[in-house]
Amino acid sequence: MGYRYVRSLSGQELPEELQRSVLTLPNLNLQRCDRTTMAHGLEARVPFLDLEVVAYAMALPPEWKLHAPDGGGPRVEKWILRRAFEGYLPHGILWRTESQFGDGSGMRDALKASAPTSTADAAARLRTAEAAHYFSLFAEDYAGVDVAAAVGRCETMV
Repeated sequence: MGYRYVRSLSGQELPEELQRSVLTLPNLNLQRCDRTTMAHGLEARVPFLDLEVVAYAMALPPEWKLHAPDGGGPRVEKWILRRAFEGYLPHGILWRTESQFGDGSGMRDALKASAPTSTADAAARLRTAEAAHYFSLFAEDYAGVDVAAAVGRCETMV
C-alpha cells in the first residue's frame, strides 16, 4: 500500500491491487533489484518479503495499511507499519510522503535529462527514448551481450 495511486482505490479494488502488486514483484521490481545489485557485487535483502511476513500482512484489513486520519485528510499509506515504528524513528522520516524509488532518489529526473531524443539500431524497437537510454546503459555494462535478443526480452519489461 506504499504508492500514492492506491489512495484513490476503495472497496474491493484495494485488496485486489495489493495482491496484484505482490504477485508481480518477481516479474520486474525484484528482478531489477537483483540484477542491479549483482552487477555491482552486492546482494539485496528484503526482510519484509519473508513469506510469513507477507502472509500476515496480506491477512490484515486494508484500512490498517491505508488509513484515513481522524478529522479527514488524505489516507496514509503503510499506516500500520509507521505506527509500529513510532518512537524508533524520527517523526520526519517515519511520516514523510511515500514516493517511488526513481522519484524519491532523483534518478528519474537525472536519467530523463540525459536521455537521447532519438533511438538507434536495436534500441529503436523500444517504445520510448527514455527506455532506449536505459538500454544503452545496460549494453555498455554488458558488452558482448546479444543486443537483438536482449531487446526482445527487455521489450516486455518496459
